[in-house]
Amino acid sequence: GKELFQEFIKQGKQTGEYQIKKKDGTMITAEYRAVANIAPGLHVSIIDDITEKKKNDEERNKLDKKLKLAMKSANEGLWEWNLKTNEVFFDNVSLQMLGYSPDGLTDLMKKGSWWIEQVHPDDKKEMKTKFNKYINGETNEYSVEFRLKNKDDGYTWISSTGSIIEHDREGKPVVVIGIHQDISERKNIEKQIVENEIRYRNLFEKMDSGVAVYKAIDDGNDFIIVDFNKKAEKIEQVSRDELIGKKVTDVFPGVGQFGFLDVLKHVWKTGKTQKFP
Repeated sequence: GKELFQEFIKQGKQTGEYQIKKKDGTMITAEYRAVANIAPGLHVSIIDDITEKKKNDEERNKLDKKLKLAMKSANEGLWEWNLKTNEVFFDNVSLQMLGYSPDGLTDLMKKGSWWIEQVHPDDKKEMKTKFNKYINGETNEYSVEFRLKNKDDGYTWISSTGSIIEHDREGKPVVVIGIHQDISERKNIEKQIVENEIRYRNLFEKMDSGVAVYKAIDDGNDFIIVDFNKKAEKIEQVSRDELIGKKVTDVFPGVGQFGFLDVLKHVWKTGKTQKFP
């Protein structure tokens, strides 16, 4: 009313938000900025539709809350990247994974493009491809594992996931937020498993004795051949490829009669070694 207008004239400017009903009946959120007396008796007001911005802000707040709750129970760090300004933010947990602290970051290190260059050369192509596909709407999620150079010039294995939380008026992504998790320990275990498998395979194939590996099926009443070394192939005069995946009773029909099937059953049930014959 009149009092509000007089207050506006007195202050010289005013800003605020309010709801407006459009002609089609839908409601929008409008932001106004008004300046009084830019010339005697002349006042200017600018009104912008900020409905989409408000929606993005609300979605962002909801996502922030979900992320913080999720990260409380896991060693996960938060990251945020503004694609328009190239500014990137990492929380303390994300930085500590790499040996950094917020105070130790240079202006260059606060740019998303700088961090992209820290991705291991062997992982960079996959990481960039998955990120770009997500940003361009070709995939519904961004999730990738890669090595990221740390402060000591080594590499830390990172599991990275992210979600777009803000778009511009043209619908283009502006802000992406996500989490980083240090998976170096898991990757080291996986590497050890692979190395152990290689050692096992070399030992298995070079043994002087014939060795077969079986897997119990039908509650231990039959067994499938899952491996057969070269010495065993020579002894039995058969090819490994002819045996793998097949039942012992099908490959060797008389296995039950000469007692070997009973030995397999006994070992499976008791876990104890038994010689045959």
